[in-house]
Amino acid sequence: MNVQTPPAGWWRLDAEQEEAADKDVKKSEEEEVAAKTSEGDDQEREKEREEDEAEAEEEEESADSGNAKEIVKKELHIGKKVAFILYNVLSPAECRHLIAKTEEMGYNPMPEYPTSYRSNTRLIIDDEELQEEIWRRVQPHTPAEFDDRRGTWRPYGLNERWRFCRCLRV
Repeated sequence: MNVQTPPAGWWRLDAEQEEAADKDVKKSEEEEVAAKTSEGDDQEREKEREEDEAEAEEEEESADSGNAKEIVKKELHIGKKVAFILYNVLSPAECRHLIAKTEEMGYNPMPEYPTSYRSNTRLIIDDEELQEEIWRRVQPHTPAEFDDRRGTWRPYGLNERWRFCRCLRV
């Protein structure tokens, strides 16, 4: 197993990248608003405009805290199991940045698995700083504790080993 330990902060966006990301987000929002205004009646457009303005204000406030959008939690109801999805943990710009950085490092084939079972390449990185930042973002959305047949569990962090996978077409 080929595990990499990149330099500290390799995954962070610099100020120039953050500015470019903000411009991309505003441009896509403007395009979305333009598409909406070409449809529907005037009352509906006015309501959407007001909602967009309120959302933009919220995003400006949350941008000061480091995240472009609020993290949204969707509970999955699977019996008594604890399961949920967190949306917006990373911004689209952070996702693009992570993809670019990991592709620079290089993904490795996974010959131990047949492609009929798993068709992807993988990059494994140990990064405690990345783990701490992601945990800081998701921790408020995780249960303080949960029980299963083995006892009570209290989450206290994430694994510092990150597995980035890139799917391949077969």
